[in-house]
Amino acid sequence: MSPGDHPFYALLRRWGAAPAEAAPAGLFKFPRTHHVLDAGGTGVSRDDLLLDVADVARFVDGRTEVVRVTVTVTVTAVVRVG
Repeated sequence: MSPGDHPFYALLRRWGAAPAEAAPAGLFKFPRTHHVLDAGGTGVSRDDLLLDVADVARFVDGRTEVVRVTVTVTVTAVVRVG
């Protein structure tokens, strides 16, 4: 199976999303993720971001299904020494 045939890419096409692109080389800061709610405890710290009510409503409208997609990539490298 070629990388473009992976089921992940089929989902992107089905949803009308652009194909995934490789990130440019270098060091990049990971974007901060907004929390849906602050349930107390240590899960959300004071500098964490929370979604506003309108954004939360988009995900808990009774029609939207949130899915998790995990993609595993195996890389094999041949290194010539000397």
